[in-house]
Amino acid sequence: MIPEIEKTEVKFEENVILLDVSYTDKVTGEMITYFSKIIDRTLPNADFSLFLEALSLDAGLRPEEGKEVSDRTIQTLLIYDRQSRKMENIIPQDVEKSLNNVAFKSRMGEFTLNAFCPQDMATREELFMESLRWLLNAEEVKHLIIVGDEQAYGVRIYEELKKYKLEDRVVIFGMEPPKKEQNVDWEILGFAVLHAIGIKSEELQ
Repeated sequence: MIPEIEKTEVKFEENVILLDVSYTDKVTGEMITYFSKIIDRTLPNADFSLFLEALSLDAGLRPEEGKEVSDRTIQTLLIYDRQSRKMENIIPQDVEKSLNNVAFKSRMGEFTLNAFCPQDMATREELFMESLRWLLNAEEVKHLIIVGDEQAYGVRIYEELKKYKLEDRVVIFGMEPPKKEQNVDWEILGFAVLHAIGIKSEELQ
């Protein structure tokens, strides 16, 4: 079995986001439900472009001074399975039709999006982990942002990262800080979600 991502011979960029679609959609749904009660108003589905922009900012990337759009490319690899090909809490919802082989520009740069689904008997976890190994071994990848399912296979991600000298190369996003000290930066995924669903800081005060 050869995962779909390998067949396409993807050329990696300097900045890459590796994202588990199912996990991201699940966290977003939980936050929409929770915060709609806190602030007592109906919240919309998250805007995926706003989410990716906020995620990049939280990972340490910054807009280029004096430019409306940065010259950088932020490559986004979306790992999904048949159950998560249509998201419930994020727009666009259709991963296959709306978030594959597309791009958009923002002040952070150009985000290029490619979506990959495991083939045959492989699982979303297996494809995510294999993709992570390819990225960690790719010399051209200087800044890797990881959004994996911390509950399903978070331990495997940290075990894989221990095999590499990462320095400041990797940032992991999640909702629960790692229980043990790790050799990578960890950031809260929820801040990017809050931005994408339109919650302002003053609403939480």
